[in-house]
Amino acid sequence: MGLNSKIQKLKMIIKMPKGFLINSIIRTSIFYKNSSASANENDVASVCSEMRIMTHTIEKGMSLPNVRRGFGKEKVQRILELIDIYISINDFTFDYDAFLSALGMVCRYIKESEKYGLDISFIDINKYEKWMDKVTLHNYGTKELVVYECIDKLNFEDFALARHSVRKFSEDKLSIERIKKAVNLAQTAPSACNRQATKIIYVSDREKCKKILEIQGGAKGHSLTDLLLIVSDLSLYSYLSEMDTPYLDGGIFLMNLLYACTYYGIATCPLIWDDYGEKGCKLRKVISLKQSMHVVAIVQIGEFEEKCVYAISHKRPLDDIFIEI
Repeated sequence: MGLNSKIQKLKMIIKMPKGFLINSIIRTSIFYKNSSASANENDVASVCSEMRIMTHTIEKGMSLPNVRRGFGKEKVQRILELIDIYISINDFTFDYDAFLSALGMVCRYIKESEKYGLDISFIDINKYEKWMDKVTLHNYGTKELVVYECIDKLNFEDFALARHSVRKFSEDKLSIERIKKAVNLAQTAPSACNRQATKIIYVSDREKCKKILEIQGGAKGHSLTDLLLIVSDLSLYSYLSEMDTPYLDGGIFLMNLLYACTYYGIATCPLIWDDYGEKGCKLRKVISLKQSMHVVAIVQIGEFEEKCVYAISHKRPLDDIFIEI
């Protein structure tokens, strides 16, 4: 390497910490100002966001292997508070679907009260009679999972609609061959400049799986299963402008993997993960993982239980997400 090249490289190295600092400040500022983190708790966007999260929490509770009797009372009370706040704001043009979903979940909670021993004495559903004709009950809660024996015969629309996250798995172990087939098929996912930075860490030791799920914190009540860690190799990225690219590449691979697992009859449940800070440090005490291997998400994998249900996870109307300019 010539002297000029060395000088240029040194200048680039000197600039990088300053660049990362400025970039981080800008990114944090933009996120804070535009997310509900900076909003008043009675801001309509903040209210709708929390309604959706709390609504999904209740349906997830109904999809667990062993539903706790009397579960969810405090969360339903909070949903009702949010519904009342939304009505008081009187802006039904903003995410009306979140409001109807929250109301629908409360109705489902009432319907399932005898089955799960739920206290519904605090719910005055008559307050919302004005909107009840807009609620379609079968859109909320859980449904029994149908496992197709000939899923490869489905057209793509039916195939995509057949994929669901489950939280109750069979105790039977998956064969490593089937897992490898699914991962190999998932490699059809595109990646930035064909870097193929996404890697899969397979964890089959159930004690380690249990510890990892405890660190993740969002899988309480799920069956204990093997895990796949979706990992991006940061050493394959070079520029500040690529700081989000590992998540983009990893996210595309993750969705492809979920479809591939569905194709090979493998039950899945994706789990979010934050590899920065405490969780990342704890994880690396459970398994050996280089710091450059950045965990993007975790997927529980296993055999389907003979009878299980899945959370419906009602989707937004198309008009809510499709924006024509």
